[in-house]
Amino acid sequence: MNNLILYHSTTDFYLSSIRKYGLGGINPNYSLGILDFLKNLYTISETYLSNNHEYQKLRFSTYGMVNQIVKGSFNFKHNKTYLAINESTAIRYSSNEYGSELLTRCMFLYKLLIQKGYYDKINTSLLKIDINDFIIPKHNKILIKVKNINPNDLETETGKNAVEKLKEIDLLKTTDIDTYNILSQQFNFALKVPIDYSELEILEISLGRNKENKTIYNLKKYVY
Repeated sequence: MNNLILYHSTTDFYLSSIRKYGLGGINPNYSLGILDFLKNLYTISETYLSNNHEYQKLRFSTYGMVNQIVKGSFNFKHNKTYLAINESTAIRYSSNEYGSELLTRCMFLYKLLIQKGYYDKINTSLLKIDINDFIIPKHNKILIKVKNINPNDLETETGKNAVEKLKEIDLLKTTDIDTYNILSQQFNFALKVPIDYSELEILEISLGRNKENKTIYNLKKYVY
C-alpha cells in the first residue's frame, strides 16, 4: 500500500470548487441541487415517457440513481467522492459528458422531455446552476491523480474499511498479475476526508479512436 495512487475523472467545471474545498470537500450532487433536479425529471418521465424506448433503456439505472440504492453489484450511491485504483477505469468514467453521472442523466432526460413537449412540467429552479450553460457540453475532461493517499482516509464502495481490501489487492499484484489486471478495473474507493488541491495532479484528457475503433486517450498537464 506504499505510494498508493488513485484516480478520479470529472470536468474542469468543478475545479473552482475543488480548489476551494478540496477533492471531496463538498458534494455537488447535493450542493448544486443535481439530485433534486433528477428526482423531478424522473417523476415527469415516469408520467409521460413510460412507453418511450429511449427512456425505457435508462429506467432502471435512473431509478437507482434517484433512490441512491446499492444492490448486489449495482452501486448507484453518489453521496461521496469515488476514486479508481486503475487509471483506465477513471478514464472510462470520463465518458460522462458533464463530469457527473447524475448531471449527465439530468441533461439527457431534460432534452428528451423538451423534445417531447413537456418543458412546462420541469422545475429548473431545483438546479442551482444555469442549465443553459450545459445544453452543449463545453467543459474539458480532466483526470485527477491522487498520490500517497492514506489508506485510512478511504472506505470501500459498501462502506467497509479499505485497508483490508487494499491488502488483498497488493497480494494479487504480487502473486497473480493477470487476475489483478482484470479485477483492478473494478476496484473503487470512497474518500472519507477531503484531499487538499495542492496534493492533486490535474491532467487534461483527450479521447479518440484507433483504427479498430477502440477508445484511446492522451493526457497532458492541465493549465488552470
